Amino acid sequence: MHKNTTLLISLGVLLLLIVGTWWAGRPSETSIVGYDLLELSDTTKISRIEMISDENSVILSKVNGKWLVNDKYKVDRSIRNFLVGVLKLVRVKREVGPSQLAEVKQWMASGRKVIISGGQGMLAEFTAAGNPSKTESYFTLAGESKVYQVELPGYPNYVSGIFEFTENQWRNRLLFSSDWRSIQSLTIDYVDDQKKDVTIAFDKTTLKVADLPEADTLVLENYIQQYEAFFTNEFISKGQIPVYDSLMDATPVATIRLRDIDSAKNTELDVYPGPTDQPYVLLKDEAGNYSVCDAGRVRSLLISLDDLRPEK
Repeated sequence: MHKNTTLLISLGVLLLLIVGTWWAGRPSETSIVGYDLLELSDTTKISRIEMISDENSVILSKVNGKWLVNDKYKVDRSIRNFLVGVLKLVRVKREVGPSQLAEVKQWMASGRKVIISGGQGMLAEFTAAGNPSKTESYFTLAGESKVYQVELPGYPNYVSGIFEFTENQWRNRLLFSSDWRSIQSLTIDYVDDQKKDVTIAFDKTTLKVADLPEADTLVLENYIQQYEAFFTNEFISKGQIPVYDSLMDATPVATIRLRDIDSAKNTELDVYPGPTDQPYVLLKDEAGNYSVCDAGRVRSLLISLDDLRPEK
């Protein structure tokens, strides 16, 4: 009898601990700070992320193991990883009080509706927005009237900004991903007849420069190394940056053609002139996609035969 009484008391204490732990995980007026509002700790289940607004809607979807933006372009992996981190780690900073609620709800009206889905259906639905100065982020769950200011612990910047990215900003910005062992040929074709074209091709055991009996090995290796992971800054559409619109109809100053063992890495890139007062150069790939890239990095690709000659 004594043993049974002791056992019952032990079970009762255990039950209280379980209930207490469950209750502690629920949001309340006293425990709302730090609460996991989205409850998306297992982000591996996510296969579709919709970010919807009247002027800009983006859908990220996982197709055959690869993430695409609006079913057209590869998604930038680093940005997607950051988004997944936001969904997993974002926490409530405070519930918006009555005195500020009307103003914040006006901001929410122009926010992004976010729908997170997986193989088993919808995982979360909420609206993300921020104050006009983009210093505070706010979430509200679908079907609820409460609005919460949220934060990413250790991240001082604007959390809701990730949901405001355009289609072009979500795109994978990788233009070249070839190396010394995989490049079959690389040509810099200059439009100006005063500049001699440069052709680098694989010859039995190594890369050699056409029309140059001997090249500076170190210069050539450093040059080729740029193609291992060359990213443009951002893809753009006509009208997005007006100063570049007229250049889209201009003649390029050079075309870079790279052929790789892996044909999927074959790339043809047009380089456009100027504008001289801008820090970026306009590029166009063989599919007709325009992007802007740091002028200095692009200039380093436009090498000449003189640059490759060994010093005497």
